[in-house]
Amino acid sequence: MALIEFEAFSDALGKAFSAQIALPETDRGPFAVLWLLHGACDDETGWFRNTAVERLATRRDLAVVAPAAGMSMYEDMAHGQRYFTHIADELPAMLRRMLPLSARREDNFIAGLSMGGMGALKIAMRRPQNYEAVCCLSAGHTNYRFHEPKEDTPRFNRYFIAYGERGPLPAEEETLKRARALAAGGPCPRVWHVCGAQDGLRGNAHLTRDFFLGLSGNPFQYEYHEYPGRHNWEFWEARVPEMLDFLLRAKAEAHP
Repeated sequence: MALIEFEAFSDALGKAFSAQIALPETDRGPFAVLWLLHGACDDETGWFRNTAVERLATRRDLAVVAPAAGMSMYEDMAHGQRYFTHIADELPAMLRRMLPLSARREDNFIAGLSMGGMGALKIAMRRPQNYEAVCCLSAGHTNYRFHEPKEDTPRFNRYFIAYGERGPLPAEEETLKRARALAAGGPCPRVWHVCGAQDGLRGNAHLTRDFFLGLSGNPFQYEYHEYPGRHNWEFWEARVPEMLDFLLRAKAEAHP
């Protein structure tokens, strides 16, 4: 496997950015890609430092791209940079010009934990033509409900910078609005959703679970799993093999 510490200038952000990229060391590209999103208190190195995702993914000829997103909530921020545009649109186009990464929908997947899990759902529902499947770990379509912060706290200020005066709920509820429209007749990425039974965001995960399970015919092939565990790397590391199996299921079935 090859690990690339990638840095370049982003027009969408108006500044330099960084990403961690793992590539299989074979000649079988262009490679399928997992776009892997970090949580609010982490950065683009977190998944690689704390789990075996690099080794397990590249063993399956799957490239992994983990972009930096700061505390952006994966939004085009009200008082910051355009991280949604950067990660959903700009970065894939840039990297495909430079690296052997497949642009086919059936070869592209997105996943994340906590803020990144919410972001993965957000990006997949707004760009469903780009992703065959999405994985949301320890999060819901919103992580704000049940966790509304007091004013002038770091969490409150984080939401204000990302969402502005309107607050997070209009933007985050947009994920369900987009999903409902797709269920009525659009490309529906498969959805795998997991949360720890002792996780503080479990209530938010259940809101999202109830929405997807309430859609007639399960158009997203939605799966929800809950295991003993909290909001930590021990829980997320244990989920990586199951997550990769879900993402690559269609490929495995096509080539048994």
